[in-house]
Amino acid sequence: MLYKLDLLTIPIIKAAYTVIRKTVWDITDSQNILILIKKGSCKITMYGNEHILNEGDIIFIPGGEHYRREPINDEMCTLCYIHFVLQNPLIECEVDEAKGALNVTYDTEIKNVIANRDDFAPSDFTVYIQTKISLGQDISRELEIFNEAQNSLRKDALSRSITASLHLSRLLTRLSNICIKQLLSG
Repeated sequence: MLYKLDLLTIPIIKAAYTVIRKTVWDITDSQNILILIKKGSCKITMYGNEHILNEGDIIFIPGGEHYRREPINDEMCTLCYIHFVLQNPLIECEVDEAKGALNVTYDTEIKNVIANRDDFAPSDFTVYIQTKISLGQDISRELEIFNEAQNSLRKDALSRSITASLHLSRLLTRLSNICIKQLLSG
C-alpha cells in the first residue's frame, strides 16, 4: 500500500519510544505509527496481509488501522515507535497514480538529483510512504532521527513537541525519498 502525506503542516508526535518485546500485541490505534525494527524480527498483520519485519525494516500503520504484532520463533525484537497525527488527511494512493504525478513533477535532471541525494525534499510538501520499507543493515541515519525525536520529547514542554515534530518531518522526507526513488526507477 502507498500513502500520500501532506507535510505543508508538520505532523505532531504524540509518543516516541523503544521497546523490546516477544509478546503478541493486537490493537487499533487512532494515531499513525512508524515502527523501525532495530534488532530481531517480528510479524505484523494488517489489511489481512502479513509483513515479516527484520532489522532495518520500517512499517507504517495508518491511524485507525487494526494490526497485530507477533514474535517470530519466540524471539525478542527491539522496536522503535513513533506515534503521530497529521493535520491534513492521509490519502491512499495507487502506485501508477503516484508514478504519473512524480513523472510530471520531476523532469530527468531532477530525477538524477533525487537518485543521488538522501535528503531531497519535494517542492510541494507531498511525501509518499509505503506500508513496508526495507532499509537494509545501514539504519544509522534513520535510527539517529528516531533517537533525536525521542530525546526531544524528554526536553522542556515549550520546545519539545516542535523539535520532535521537525525530526519526524525529516524522517518522513527521507523515507519518502526512498519510495520516490523506487517509483521513478520502475
